[in-house]
Amino acid sequence: MSNLSSVIKSIQDVMRQDSGVDGDAKRISQRVICFGVYERGMSGTLCAFMPSRWMQDALAGQASGVTAQGIKSARLQLMLIPVPPLAEQSRIVTRVAQLRRLCADLRQRLSASQSTQAHLAEALVDTVG
Repeated sequence: MSNLSSVIKSIQDVMRQDSGVDGDAKRISQRVICFGVYERGMSGTLCAFMPSRWMQDALAGQASGVTAQGIKSARLQLMLIPVPPLAEQSRIVTRVAQLRRLCADLRQRLSASQSTQAHLAEALVDTVG
């Protein structure tokens, strides 16, 4: 926890020096929450699960506030989060990492294909024109 506290403090210090921030440094610690895990191996699962549509919808459903949406820690503590057994979590994290690498590779290949297509189209126009 001291690591997270020092990161928050350093962000607050930087924000206090920026005159345009106007009070955000005082509020930043209210906008950050640290999830503690009971099992060491669960952190990878949480990192993969937190940005999921299901989790984001569940968190949005718990949010309150008119000016700024937020979730009180007491409400967050009562939320149920489905957690598979550790062995399954490990398989999920490994598979998610593989799929992310595959998506990155596909994006790169698509970009290269589009670039080749543009060059071929340009060459075709040059030969016809």
